[in-house]
Amino acid sequence: MQKFLPTILAILLLTACAQTSVEPSNEISKEDQTTDNFERNLECQKFKEDLQEEFLEINGRGVDGLFFSSKTNSCLFTITLGGMGGDYQEFLYDFFTREVLEFSNYNTTRKNFEEKIIMFDNKVAEYQN
Repeated sequence: MQKFLPTILAILLLTACAQTSVEPSNEISKEDQTTDNFERNLECQKFKEDLQEEFLEINGRGVDGLFFSSKTNSCLFTITLGGMGGDYQEFLYDFFTREVLEFSNYNTTRKNFEEKIIMFDNKVAEYQN
C-alpha cells in the first residue's frame, strides 16, 4: 500500500489541477429575451389590420388581442364570437396555422360566466408569459 501512496497522491493532485471544460450557456438573459419578445410582438402587430378585416366579416367584431408568444414561438390572437341569447365563445388561435389553442364558451345569463371568462383569460396569460 505504501508503494502506491505516491502514485495515488500524484493522480489526485493532477485530477485537482486538471482544467474542466465549461460548456457555453445557451440561456438567454431575461433582458435579451424581453427585448426579443418586444420586437417580435411589434412584428405580430403588423398583421393586425388584415386580421381585423378578416374577422369583422366573420363575426362583426374583429380581433380582441394579438401578441407574440414565446411559449409557441408564434403570433397568437383571441376572438370572441356570439352574442345571440347571451351565448359567447372565445378562441385563442395561432396566427399562422389558424390552430385553436384554447377555447371557452359561456352564457352571460348563467351564474358562472364570469369565472369562465377569468379562466380563459388566465389560459391566454400563460401563452403571453
